[in-house]
Amino acid sequence: MKNRFFTIAFSVLFVHQLARFLLSIDFYPEGNEKHRAVNVLEDGPQADEKKVPFYKRDFPLSQYTGLSNVEERDQRKADLEEECAASSHPRSIKDLKPREKNVLLKHIVVSDKYKFLYCYVPKVACSNWKRVVMVLDGVSDEFVKEHPYGLKYLSEYSSSDIQERLETYTKFAFVRNPLERLLSAYRNKFGEIEDVMRSYGVKIKKQYGTYKEEEYEGKIPGDDVSFEEFIRYLLDVKAVEYMNEHWAPIDTLCQPCLMNYDFIGSYDNLYEDAADILSAVKAPADVHFPARQSFYSPTSYATTVYYYSTVNTTYLEKLSKKYKNDFSLFSYPVPKWSKSGDIYDS
Repeated sequence: MKNRFFTIAFSVLFVHQLARFLLSIDFYPEGNEKHRAVNVLEDGPQADEKKVPFYKRDFPLSQYTGLSNVEERDQRKADLEEECAASSHPRSIKDLKPREKNVLLKHIVVSDKYKFLYCYVPKVACSNWKRVVMVLDGVSDEFVKEHPYGLKYLSEYSSSDIQERLETYTKFAFVRNPLERLLSAYRNKFGEIEDVMRSYGVKIKKQYGTYKEEEYEGKIPGDDVSFEEFIRYLLDVKAVEYMNEHWAPIDTLCQPCLMNYDFIGSYDNLYEDAADILSAVKAPADVHFPARQSFYSPTSYATTVYYYSTVNTTYLEKLSKKYKNDFSLFSYPVPKWSKSGDIYDS
């Protein structure tokens, strides 16, 4: 009887430790931050579409309907060129402030072998794109699970070499609806990344919520930042060029009016657009954009709606203004936020 008890106890302990190990594996690293053992919000609680509160269900996340992915991409590029022509956005690197220039050049990945420039945007499949570049440039013989390494960035080149590449290389970037991208950043960084919780999370709780160190006994300080607190923090960052790259506007990271990208891919058409871009740069036929792991589930439409319905309308209206360039430049519908919390397209 005693031996049986110890056998059962050992089995329970083994299963428990195995489960903790499996949950600790980081299949989609976004940076060098320390990850939590358990991904509390791997993709967050998926909302029931029939029970979404305060929401007009006809709100679109894209204004392009009924178009093929090629037609959509071409239309987005044409709309971008029209918007740039009618605005005062910087059109030359010389027009940028030093900090803006630094941000842009550090976000342009260079492939001299295939002669392209890729502006990476966090939370728009950038880690997998960097892994693709690693394979193309021979940094790695296969797609790696760890954070991408060994890449070259435009900031490493001389002024003359930068200008030459801007004029002769194929240039592309991928964009995503600002609402979806911000929510993805929040759920990943404040639900999984311990370093972010201990730094940004603690700062946000002290400024916008309640922070009592004794209440975090046995927990990670800053692991309870609400979505509204996160939004309030974003609104109070005065200079967007000093924002963390995971929630800085795409306009700030990639300067589309200046760069004149040949391709503007969409997160919604990720695989189709990626295949077309790889073909355009004459990548080997056996190099494909990596598929998502079978367990990965993108944030659902209803979940996006649910999180934004928890935020005060006043903050949401200010958020739309803060990210207005990303809405207008990349042709995403600018939401209007009613006093009841409904959102609908303009």
